[in-house]
This record gives sequence, structure tokens and C-alpha cells, in this order.
Amino acid sequence: RKVVVIQKHARGFIGRRRMDAIKARIKKEMEMRAAAAAAEQRLKDEKRRLKEKQAQAKLEKQREMLAEFDAFLAERDDLRQVQTAITKLTGDMRARIEKHASATLSTISPKQRGDLEAMMESIQAYERDVFKTL
Repeated sequence: RKVVVIQKHARGFIGRRRMDAIKARIKKEMEMRAAAAAAEQRLKDEKRRLKEKQAQAKLEKQREMLAEFDAFLAERDDLRQVQTAITKLTGDMRARIEKHASATLSTISPKQRGDLEAMMESIQAYERDVFKTL
């Protein structure tokens, strides 16, 4: 049988069959490397997608927390407005009673004076209760 010499190798001349076997091994190795690189790329893409999903979830959570905080601030502002209105109302009531009381203080009996002081105290107690609940 005649061996066809096709290429000079480091160890000398090699035949076509041996050369085909070497080329097949090299081709197989290249395919394996390409498959490994593709798998690695898919893994990287999956990791990136996961990170993006986590970042999106974190952002969404922060948005929700911000919305809750805005709602809390709005509610607090509403409570402040209510508190201001109550203070103004009770202050007006107190001023009216004190004005009336100072005008008639010399002419009223001790019993009426006690009733007036009790009314003033009940207004102040109501004001304190309202502010405790706020």
C-alpha cells in the first residue's frame, strides 16, 4: 500500500489518513470550544438579565416606599391644618368667653364664675385630647 505524503510534520512526513484524523480532532476541539463559549455567553446574559430584574424590583420597591412617604406627608399636612383650625376655633371661643367674662366679672356671682372657669377648663381639656390623638 502506498502512503500519500501531503505535509511535512515536526516528526517527519505523515500520511493523508493521519492528517485527516488530526484535522478531525482539531475541528472537534474547535466545535467544543465554540459550544463552551456560547454556553458561557448564555450564562453571562442570564446573569445580566437577573441583575436587571433585581434592579427593577428594587426600583419598584423604592417607588412604592416613596409613594407611601408622600401619602404620609400629605396626611401629616392635613392633620396640621386640622390642628391649626382647632387651635383657632378654641382660641376664638376662649377669647369670646374671656371678653364676656371680663365685662361681667364684677357683676357675676361666685357660682357663675366657677361655671365659667369650668367651661374654660373643659375647652382646654378638649384641646389637649385632640392634640394627643393627632
